[in-house]
Amino acid sequence: MTDKVNLACIQIASVIRGVSGIRQVHDYAPDNPNAFPVAIIYPGLGSFGNYAIGTLRGLHDITIDVLEPQQQQQLSRFMAAFIPFVDSVPAALLAQMESTGARFGATIETFDRVDYSFLPRIDYAADPMRGYRFVMRGVKILT
Repeated sequence: MTDKVNLACIQIASVIRGVSGIRQVHDYAPDNPNAFPVAIIYPGLGSFGNYAIGTLRGLHDITIDVLEPQQQQQLSRFMAAFIPFVDSVPAALLAQMESTGARFGATIETFDRVDYSFLPRIDYAADPMRGYRFVMRGVKILT
């Protein structure tokens, strides 16, 4: 059942690889990223339920963290480099759902919206990082 969520995350990673300025994207969270900014994609929250007879529907929130080490550059330079992601990451995700979009390799039926938040500090693999968190809300996966 969770294979479909896993495949959706891999397809999302493929889309994020096309976002200009993100230097490293893995299908699975790396232990020690070595190129920055790095994007880390994972399912953050979800539920499964029976709807029509024989139909199981999953609704998920899938998280995309775009990070760099906190000491890498001054805050003003960080903001200048990272604020464009507030536009480009959601645009790349939303484009997949347009009539000509690939719908994440047909792994996702639809999703509700993309939320984002600034992360002034987050520990990742024991290192202090900062960046932006994007959350795809209500990702619908039919299983």
